[in-house]
Amino acid sequence: MINKSSPVVAVILAVCILSSVAIAGRHIRLYASVLASDVPGASMGGSSLGAGLWVSDDTARTWRQLGWKHVKCYSVDVDLRSNGTIIYLGCGNGVMKSTDAGTTWKVMTDHRIAEVMDIRIDPADVKRIYIATPKGIWRSIDGGLKWSEASEGLRERYVSRLAFDARNTGFIYATTEAGLFRSTTQGDSWEYYQIADQTSYRGFSMDPNIDIVVVGDSGVIHHENRKSIREPDIYGDIWATDIFRRDVIIGSSKGGWIIDNDLNVEPIPSAPRNIHDMSEFSKILMLATLGEGVWRYTLSDYTAVAKPAGLENAQVWTVRAYPIIDE
Repeated sequence: MINKSSPVVAVILAVCILSSVAIAGRHIRLYASVLASDVPGASMGGSSLGAGLWVSDDTARTWRQLGWKHVKCYSVDVDLRSNGTIIYLGCGNGVMKSTDAGTTWKVMTDHRIAEVMDIRIDPADVKRIYIATPKGIWRSIDGGLKWSEASEGLRERYVSRLAFDARNTGFIYATTEAGLFRSTTQGDSWEYYQIADQTSYRGFSMDPNIDIVVVGDSGVIHHENRKSIREPDIYGDIWATDIFRRDVIIGSSKGGWIIDNDLNVEPIPSAPRNIHDMSEFSKILMLATLGEGVWRYTLSDYTAVAKPAGLENAQVWTVRAYPIIDE
């Protein structure tokens, strides 16, 4: 019998909500981590220069800023069981945490930690937090109160992204300047996970069938179960990837593309340049760009065009979607 109160099942049920934009008292909240605005003195829905955390509760029609202004924000993760109440930010000044849905914030790290490129909550234990930095990985096991290095085997490598294995949340992947690494010990140690020749990886995705795709500098695309692709003249530097119905989606310095099972490549019509991150929900793909804000694309209609979706001129490092239960 399935224990519906178990932590893993609770997270799975929450994630399933992402299959619809709005279901009987639920909606999707978008979070955009913004480094800065490319236009001096520009405002985005307010009087600030735009850096920090921005959220939208109407699928990117409008945005509002949460918390500190002018703080360089790289990444965000939300405790799914808190209904948007507990939020962690990876920032230039370390890790910040809110326990009241973004009204107030506290810096959770000291001088040892800065430039947090990515932050991830363990879906099996929400007190366990992992962060990626230019000098390796750090971990907290008490909700961010204390932090310790968790980089054995990485040797202070530049780590850009973190992701949990869809089959086993005890397995964690890290994209680095020297390839893809994996930990099977909850971050106690890391080993090189070879998909193809060692290269600098920046983006990571994993689909329900446990296909792994990693992308990186100079047009590199490596797929665990398919042929690798390297087209630097076409793609440029690739920073983001997703998998939709077995198609691989990539975002790069030169735009966005969809690659099917037969390796046929189609550009995303009107896609912006410098796509740094992407997040999918209910067949909608949100694109985070460095300098052109957030864009929206309908995955179920490949004849659709990508359209601007707010935060114009912003350098958006990440965009992520989480289910919220309306109260």
